[in-house]
Order: sequence, then structure tokens, then C-alpha cells
Amino acid sequence: MTTNFQRWQQCVLLAVVMLLSACGSPPEAPEIIRPVRLATLNENQALPQMVLSGEVRARVESRLGFRVPGKIEARLVELGQAVKKGDTLARLEPSGEQLGVRAAEARLASAKAEQSLAKSELKRIAELNKKGFVSPTEYERYKITVENANAAVQQAQADVNLSRNQLDYTHLKADQDGIVVAVLADVGEVVPAGQPVLHIAQQGELEVLTHIPEDKLQIAKDAEAILSVYTHPEQKFTGELRELSRSADPITRMYEARYRIIEPAEFVTLGQTATVQLHLKQDTQGLVVPMTALVNHNQQNSVWVFDPDTQQVTATAVEVLGFTQDSALIAGVEAGTQVVTAGVHVLTEGQTVRPMVEE
Repeated sequence: MTTNFQRWQQCVLLAVVMLLSACGSPPEAPEIIRPVRLATLNENQALPQMVLSGEVRARVESRLGFRVPGKIEARLVELGQAVKKGDTLARLEPSGEQLGVRAAEARLASAKAEQSLAKSELKRIAELNKKGFVSPTEYERYKITVENANAAVQQAQADVNLSRNQLDYTHLKADQDGIVVAVLADVGEVVPAGQPVLHIAQQGELEVLTHIPEDKLQIAKDAEAILSVYTHPEQKFTGELRELSRSADPITRMYEARYRIIEPAEFVTLGQTATVQLHLKQDTQGLVVPMTALVNHNQQNSVWVFDPDTQQVTATAVEVLGFTQDSALIAGVEAGTQVVTAGVHVLTEGQTVRPMVEE
């Protein structure tokens, strides 16, 4: 009897143990420690009042065309080629101008023959006039004939010079040293006089050509310009506003502006994409952070601030003062603060993170 009772007690105890085990909490999952990329905020920086895109151009650019109409027979230069003053760049078919020169030379020869004959007649009449065999009126008439012959020779000589110039104008020549930056007409095309055929950028000062919105003209006049090129964005150059158009482009309604590059580096060449940053004396000051660091919490711009002691992040509200191409200017945190710049949308308040080591 006692044995059965002991067995019954053991069964009850086993059932209680199993029941208590079933009601217990499951083991907690380990906390996920996310790797993050950090950035340290530097001292206060100035946000440019305006950032514009432009192109490196030469100060003097010439659109060269023939002085006479005709069909282009040859183009002797290529795009990007350097040329010297006096080099022949292109040539027209000269057949018409050559015929003009021959006709003018023939007229000159005829006029000279008439002049020679008139002078001989005047010499003969002058001898007869001395002997009294011709009247003074007849002598004066021969003098006028010689004067007319002299004038005809001068006119014919001018026609020869003009026709030779016309023949020379069938050769398009460079008037200054420069570089071919555009080909506007090619072999086989018939062009009128004056139509641009080649675009030449003269060697010398370099400028950045950009366009200013109508409501920003005063900023362009008052601001200090900082220039850079796309291939070397870290290298900055001082710019000087040399020219600001007085009329807007009829399509874009923008005003053309040219900034002279003060002491450009050797890597600055024609045609490069450039950036123009315009800074005013009252530029907004703040801390620059990458755009990827900003996150919106309850319609409030924030950044995740990293605490190196606890290895945790805390959302901190900031005021966005402005934007550049890939950065934002903020206020609300101190210089030297470390903020998360990658993975900001998957973090939670007080989460432990692991800073990534930059290789």
C-alpha cells in the first residue's frame, strides 16, 4: 500500500514539473549588433549661396568663315587640333575666282596698251604744237586722252588686286594661334560668304562659362566665386566675374556669365565641366554632413549620434540650413560629433552598433 502511494506522489510531482516547464518564458534571442559607417563633423563651414555648373572656355573664341561664297573643296584641320597664325584651315573651289583674276589682268593689259598709245600720240602732238602746226585746243584734247588712259590703268590695276584678294579669300586662314573646338561645315557643302565654318578658341586666358537665373543676378555681382573642375573637385581656384550678359537667353531665360580662372592648374583644359560656387559675406554657417546621414523622425530631420563609450546610437533632432550637391548644412549638434552615414533607416533608439573600419 505504501509503495503504491509513493508511486502516486512521484507521478504528481512529475506532472507539476512538466506543467511548470511548459509555462516558462523562451530564452531571449541575442541582440543584433549592426555595423555602421561613421563621419565626424568638422568645424563650422559656409554653405555657398549658389552652386552652378559650367564649362571651361577660352576668353577669345572666333567663328571663322570664308569672305566669298563657294563650295568647300578641302578641310585641312581636325577637331581639337592646335593651329598657328596664318595656317590654312579650309579651301574653296577656286575656279570662278581664278577666271576673275585672268579677266582683270586682261583688262589691265588692254588699259596699259591704250595708255602707251595715248602717250605716244601726245608726244607727237606736242612736237607739232611747238612748230605751230596744231591748235592749243587739239593739244589739250590729247592731254586729256592721256589722263583718261592713266585713270583706266589705275582702275584696271585695282580690279586685278580685288580679284586676287577674292582668290586668296578661297583659303580660310587662322588669324591667331588657337585650338579647333568645333567644325561647323565640311567638304562638299556650299556656303555663303560669312557663314561660320570653324570655331577656334584662341590660346591665352581660360574662363568658366555658366548661366545665372534672372533672380540671382545681384548675387553673381556681389559674391566671391570659387571654381573647380569635374576631374579634380578637391582643387579650388579663385574666379573673377569678367562678363555678365545684359540680355537673357530667349529660351532658357538665363543670363550668360563668364568667370576668369585666376592661376589655373595645368590639368584645366578647354571643354572640361566646371563648378561655380558663389559665396557671400553673410553665407550661412553650419556643420556639413552627407545627405545619407539625414533621417526623418516624426516629420523632424534627425541624425543618429554615436556614443563611443556605450557603442549605442541616439536620434538627435537637427535644423537643416541648406543643401549642396551631396551634402547638407545642419545646426543642432556640436563639432566633433560622430554621426552614422550609412544604414540610418534600419537603426532603433539606443541600439548597439559596431563602427566599420575603413580600409
